[in-house]
Amino acid sequence: MTRVEQIINWKFKGWDRMMESAFLDFACGYGRFTRFLVQEMSPDRILVSDIYSEAARFVYNSAERI
Repeated sequence: MTRVEQIINWKFKGWDRMMESAFLDFACGYGRFTRFLVQEMSPDRILVSDIYSEAARFVYNSAERI
């Protein structure tokens, strides 16, 4: 089990509950965590935010290619 799966299971009790809502990756940086999320969730349900707009833009553009 990956660290991401451990966090999702601990906080949300599994991916099924995550599919019902959106996820905000606050302080996303260049998307280290977000890259794992888009493997399980639709990129349309993931919101990213960072103090550096270039980082958030990079993550947004990267998610479109996945």
